[in-house]
Amino acid sequence: MPTIGKRSRAAATIVWAFGLCLLVNLLIGEQLTNWVIALGMDDTRAMLIASMLVVALAGGMAALPASRSSAARFGGFAGFVVVDVIPFLINAAQTKATPGLTAPANIAEWILQPLGILLLGAVSVTVGVAIAQRLRGDTRRVAAAVRSRRWSWPLVPVAAALVAVVAASAVGGLQQGPLVQLQTYGPPPASSTARTVAGADPTWSSQLQLPGHIGNRYVDGRAVLVYVPGVYAVDTTLRLPVVYFLHGTPGAP
Repeated sequence: MPTIGKRSRAAATIVWAFGLCLLVNLLIGEQLTNWVIALGMDDTRAMLIASMLVVALAGGMAALPASRSSAARFGGFAGFVVVDVIPFLINAAQTKATPGLTAPANIAEWILQPLGILLLGAVSVTVGVAIAQRLRGDTRRVAAAVRSRRWSWPLVPVAAALVAVVAASAVGGLQQGPLVQLQTYGPPPASSTARTVAGADPTWSSQLQLPGHIGNRYVDGRAVLVYVPGVYAVDTTLRLPVVYFLHGTPGAP
């Protein structure tokens, strides 16, 4: 009977981890993919990395209440096959060669690439489960310490708030780069934008001295900075030249 109980709990954990993978992917999979694309990845790699994050999160969530981590890892790995490996194979089978080029199939890579993706999924869910188990142990130790030292309980929400603030900053650093985060962009001083054009209309020359501003925009999930000259605020019908600075996203403009 104890063996049957253990097997039932293991099976329930596998199903729970598998279901969590599907649910987490449904809720945030597309958002994670767009976020990774905004970091500079093409669609295929972004989907792979997003799926790795999904199974790590789902596997960790399934492992928190579980006594055996192997069941959570197995269920998470099965979920990874559904959310990433199968869609990858379908997409690969439907992808056509670029017109005008010959692209014979590389049979070896058709075998090795899926195996490599499976390996990445196994590593991801293992890391997620390991982190969850560590967090569970650390939480128990913190709870025991707080119970023994009641004066220290106000430090818990303070520490949680600090972790949340630092995590938000870390995500911003990944999104736009840590160096960009060190500066706050805004309109330049009026004196720095002053320009004179020989033979130009005086009104136009004065408008060229208006300070511009930098705005934030999202294009296909990517954060971009747009500098708008001050003269545009005076006359929005103007057609101004545009300069694009591209960071060289692989596989896409």
